[in-house]
Amino acid sequence: MTKEEALKIIKEKNLNFYNFFQLEALKADEVCIGKENSKWIVFLTTERAGKFDPSIAIYDNENNAFEDFIKRLRSFNENY
Repeated sequence: MTKEEALKIIKEKNLNFYNFFQLEALKADEVCIGKENSKWIVFLTTERAGKFDPSIAIYDNENNAFEDFIKRLRSFNENY
């Protein structure tokens, strides 16, 4: 999955509670994706807007990172 495909799914499914490449400050209870040192990182934030360490997943490729991000985001939105 690419960034463009992920954005299309977010829009079509009207998904909320996410932070895309930390374009905004982290907020409480979000699913986040970003890139650090050529690695893709997907994680959740806590109720205090910090990274929830057990949720951090690091990927070598964009496809796996975006698949995980969208999977978590869909689940997060279903539970809200």
